[in-house]
Amino acid sequence: MNVAIAGLGAIGWAVAHAIDKGMPGITLSAVAVRDPDAAAERLRMLGHPPACVALASLADYGDVVVECAGAHVLREMADPVLESGRQLVAMSFRAENLEDQSRDVLQQLETVEREQRHRQRPGRDDDAGQHAERPAEH
Repeated sequence: MNVAIAGLGAIGWAVAHAIDKGMPGITLSAVAVRDPDAAAERLRMLGHPPACVALASLADYGDVVVECAGAHVLREMADPVLESGRQLVAMSFRAENLEDQSRDVLQQLETVEREQRHRQRPGRDDDAGQHAERPAEH
């Protein structure tokens, strides 16, 4: 599962760093930031630096897009991300401390990745009998 992050402040960096250290099935594919030059320095510290892209194209890079940049960015990105069929994890509305926020988003990403992996498994018991043949359309 590819994850894209908007913002590399305290929360965005914690999430990016944790994904880069290794979360099975999860890859950090892109980030969108206000200052790409400053972000480039930070991103070089990662083992697998993601692409640094414009906010408007972030949904093109992630199955899940994590907003860690503030409410003003959330308003700008929510519709395009959701309209593209991607999942959006919004962090700007949370009032918890930074450690709790980053742990929460990482747990959400693991849950989404498990669900996607489960849906991709052939022969699952939970979909037995749900794939009846449809008549051919003319």
